Amino acid sequence: VLEKIEKSGLLQAPELLELLDTVIRCPLPVPPGFFRVKSIPCSFINLSVDPRLLPKKQNEGHISIDANEAETVDVTPGISFKLFLSGVIPREFILSADVSFSQIIAWKNIHYEGPLYEDDDADELHSASGKVTPMNLSMLKSDPYSTTLQPHGQFVLPIYCEPIMREGIYRVELKMGCRDVRCSEWSIPCLPKPLEIFLRVGAGI
Repeated sequence: VLEKIEKSGLLQAPELLELLDTVIRCPLPVPPGFFRVKSIPCSFINLSVDPRLLPKKQNEGHISIDANEAETVDVTPGISFKLFLSGVIPREFILSADVSFSQIIAWKNIHYEGPLYEDDDADELHSASGKVTPMNLSMLKSDPYSTTLQPHGQFVLPIYCEPIMREGIYRVELKMGCRDVRCSEWSIPCLPKPLEIFLRVGAGI
């Protein structure tokens, strides 16, 4: 039951009844504080991209950046780029930590989703399996990126992304965490969830 709750992140009625039934059947005494509900405050994270990758609009000689169209970002193959994570860690979450922490970390993972264009050539290329074979992106899994937590829980964390050589659609998945004074690393619950952005890698797009 606990494994289902951990995967879904939600406590549903059937799972709660099964959990309570198990506790009620346990011999007394019941573990103290078991029925005490403790909420974990979530951090609201902003995921933004390098301004050089944002769509640009030219109006009467002035160029403006359109940040509202950044859910899918166009990236040139072979060119590195950056993402930025920013936000505020709630004071309640900082105070609830058993061991104090001063560093914010993030893990990055890039997944290949499919070809850039569904044309005849792509159909012939993948006709044997009937679907796109995922790339081996083990080299695109990174060690944690880190930054220092500022006063009042504020932070800005740049995520450096390696060049992607093959054209296609990619999904960048990010996971937030913290590092305490013992160098132990912990996950931080955050919204929105999942924390991800899509890349459209291609020449001349």
